[in-house]
Amino acid sequence: MRPLKMNQPTIVNSRQQEIEQYIAAIGGYEIMPDGKELSAIIKAVCEGDEAATEKAKRIWLRTIIYIATQCAPSTHLPFDVLVAAGMEGLLKFIHSSPDEDKFFSFYVWNIKQGILGRIKENSSNIA
Repeated sequence: MRPLKMNQPTIVNSRQQEIEQYIAAIGGYEIMPDGKELSAIIKAVCEGDEAATEKAKRIWLRTIIYIATQCAPSTHLPFDVLVAAGMEGLLKFIHSSPDEDKFFSFYVWNIKQGILGRIKENSSNIA
């Protein structure tokens, strides 16, 4: 009798490939700038500057991907959906709270809430 071989599920493999593709794609993006420049970007985004919004998306994408990887094992949603939800959570928070002190205290929490909210929304749709 042959021994039973169990491979990892393809979902995990494809998820890992998605994550690796994201990491490779953002390799050339700039990292988060220091205090004054970052404050200026946040202020410009709050004022509706589209160029600043795009720059903010690129700057915080690494953080969003990191948080999405933490939430990814608990869901069947595609990884890009999780990243988009995290980005929505971040941008919604930036637009609602221009206070710099609040921003640095709560931006990670808002990214995570965006992702977890999307997971919850989809899990209740399936049930």
